[in-house]
Amino acid sequence: MAEEHELTFDDEVVAQLKPLLVDGNQLLLSYDDGVGPYSHHGLVALQVSFQLVVVGKDANVDDYQALIPSNLGPVRYKDYSGRFLGNSCMRRLTVSCT
Repeated sequence: MAEEHELTFDDEVVAQLKPLLVDGNQLLLSYDDGVGPYSHHGLVALQVSFQLVVVGKDANVDDYQALIPSNLGPVRYKDYSGRFLGNSCMRRLTVSCT
């Protein structure tokens, strides 16, 4: 049986991300393994870490085949990276723009 996951963002994170999730934009939980256009390469890719990425509705999400339910709607992630997620995740986040 496949492991089921759920991601819950606290109110502060929802307030920061919700305005970005308009016009069909998608939220990705990107495992930093160097695979795909939104993952870091090099030494960062050797660590077990994830980043949240907001992409447009027409963005390339071919590497993000799986969906995890969240209180912001479905979040795409790389199906093989699910083994690094717990069954239920509560996340806080500081949004920084570069």
